[in-house]
Amino acid sequence: MTHFVLAAALIAAQASPPPITIRDQNDGVNSLRVVTVAGFCRGPQPCAGTAKLTRGATVLGKARFTAPPKTTFKTPITLSASVFRALHKARGKRMRPTLTLTPATGQAVSHVITIHL
Repeated sequence: MTHFVLAAALIAAQASPPPITIRDQNDGVNSLRVVTVAGFCRGPQPCAGTAKLTRGATVLGKARFTAPPKTTFKTPITLSASVFRALHKARGKRMRPTLTLTPATGQAVSHVITIHL
């Protein structure tokens, strides 16, 4: 009986949604090489951690974030100069990097977004 209870507790823990949600987004990059990305903190605890934009194994930029529970938060990320130049040369002046939000708990959430000039 105790094995069944332990298995049920493990399944419930794995089925719980992540504390942060990332939706589809189309974000512009300004002349200071800053792109502002959004996420939603589900709560009930506040969210804090790191946001990272990657394309393959290349890190395009990263920044820290904090957010109160049950709110949408926006985090500005500064892109490197080489990425900004590559964005200027890219077809349609847009890229589709992966946004990864890693809270202090360590349960990372990733989603592919679009950035453009």
